[in-house]
Amino acid sequence: MKKLTTAVIMAGGQGTRLASITGQLPKAMVNIYNTAHENYGKAKDTILEHQIKMLSENGITNFVLVVGNKKEYIQNAFTNETINANIPGRNITIKYFEEERPLGTGGAFCSKTLREMIPDDDFLFTYADVLFDVNVGDMFKAHVQDNSDATVLISPCSDPDDRPLCVCAKGSNEIISLIPKQGKNDGPRGSIFPNTPKNGLMILNKSVFQGLPEDPTYIDMEEGILTKAIYGGSSKVTAWNTPCYVKDIGTVDRFYEGVRDLAANIPALKNPAKTPQHCIVYNESDLVYIDDKGNVSLNTQLSSSILEANEAGVITILNKDSEQLDVHPRADWVVDTLLARDGDGAFVNARYDSEQVEDLVTTLEGWNIPRENAYSVECLEPRGCLLTNLGTKHQEVQANVMGATYSVLETVAIANQDQGTAQ
Repeated sequence: MKKLTTAVIMAGGQGTRLASITGQLPKAMVNIYNTAHENYGKAKDTILEHQIKMLSENGITNFVLVVGNKKEYIQNAFTNETINANIPGRNITIKYFEEERPLGTGGAFCSKTLREMIPDDDFLFTYADVLFDVNVGDMFKAHVQDNSDATVLISPCSDPDDRPLCVCAKGSNEIISLIPKQGKNDGPRGSIFPNTPKNGLMILNKSVFQGLPEDPTYIDMEEGILTKAIYGGSSKVTAWNTPCYVKDIGTVDRFYEGVRDLAANIPALKNPAKTPQHCIVYNESDLVYIDDKGNVSLNTQLSSSILEANEAGVITILNKDSEQLDVHPRADWVVDTLLARDGDGAFVNARYDSEQVEDLVTTLEGWNIPRENAYSVECLEPRGCLLTNLGTKHQEVQANVMGATYSVLETVAIANQDQGTAQ
């Protein structure tokens, strides 16, 4: 199987939203380990160095940095000698493509010079303000198996309105349309939507740049390249769903959230390639209620339980066992929208049909969830919940769904603490 060896990182942004933290430095050089006082202006402990370290763990050693604004700071700090001293033993090479003027997130790819800096047909693409810990090897394996021209990392989140959403063909991971982001302050989208946001990383084949202008011009990667690839019919664009940690830290609030997460080792704990994961399986029939008029509402205690699991980093899986909801042509969108709106941003990571348990098994294996780390929660009539460990088959009755969820989260917290100590 061919290998993924190159990453293109967009590092030319203005970084005005982080100016109170970065000062005169570009945002690619924001320090994420609280050592800015001793490493100011250096590559050490920056978000860009962290990205290079994470990607080189996955076999990516060729880096092309697209720079523009304040480029001299990055070029002086990130030399081949410096990065290989900071991250020894990986033989990392850094090249620079300099934008003479702002070209958006995709305009640089009009340049033949940039495309020739990429030695292979496929490469990873990301931005210099994304904190992540992702098993890129698995993502590339899916990219090759799907024969994709572009593979987009998707992962559900608590604020889907702030991101473009990928719509996949039914029963497939091929993306057939994009729902543009609306922004948190623009009001609800006004209709149901899937919680399948495009999130920070893509694997691209150079074929998606066919037809671009020959001279560099301002182009948005999402609207000017990815959207055309999806709707043009000549390119295949697929989604890769993952529970891995991916966070845009381009604003002050998200920056500090990312720093805290990194200090708590959360990115590594959420990477299935590094840490065994835990999951809770909930029943769709327990989560949603349909009245005589066809109106759908949430079991708010269960949605709150899902939100607690989300915040604890526990994977949530929905058993699609609701016969009433199954007649809706976009049942998954209905549930996603209700969870985002009425469930305060709760989300599920994956689904499976109750009659196709093999899909659940595939998810457990693909996301490194040992059977003994998998639990199911079933609401009982007239009250109480049955908590079952899918590996040991141990069962216990809890007073309610929140109690069952907390029982699992306590076990997970102990396991994560032990894992952190071991590391």
